[in-house]
Amino acid sequence: MTKFQWDKAKYPTALPLSSLADIITMEVSQMETELKSRAAAYSSVKTSLQSMGYKLHLQTCSLNDIVTKEDLVTSEHLTTLLVVVTRGSYLQWERTYESFSQFVVPRSSRKLHEDEEGGVFSVTLFKRAVCEFKAKAQESKFTVREYSFDLEAKQQQEGQQRSVHKKEQYQKRPLWLKR
Repeated sequence: MTKFQWDKAKYPTALPLSSLADIITMEVSQMETELKSRAAAYSSVKTSLQSMGYKLHLQTCSLNDIVTKEDLVTSEHLTTLLVVVTRGSYLQWERTYESFSQFVVPRSSRKLHEDEEGGVFSVTLFKRAVCEFKAKAQESKFTVREYSFDLEAKQQQEGQQRSVHKKEQYQKRPLWLKR
């Protein structure tokens, strides 16, 4: 620091030292609270941006890199659901998925992706049985993921927005610290 000037308007020299210390302590406390809030906002944006990445939890990660159009059956009466199955439940899944609804296509389950936690399986069934299947899958602690190729453009747009928001949050931090 080469130059220092006391702000008499903000910290009047006529006040006792204890009052000045209280004022400064209160301002530092407010700055600390605001810094924590801004850091939390930045961290939240960064986390949501990372959740769009590939190697995150299968229940929340983007399925765009995992699922191809050929993996999905979509017709007037049939649809494909994607189900997250933990590694320890593979055998249970293979034994029970056909019993979740009488309208499941037999032997239609295929493992599309696997990581250290578990895998993403596809299953084909009649559209009218989707709600019943989801309920039974949830009872058996399997997670049915919503997925549609129509969401791809939306996810790319959200990713770009989050990236811009992250950059804005990051750029605001040094400016705020300088005040």
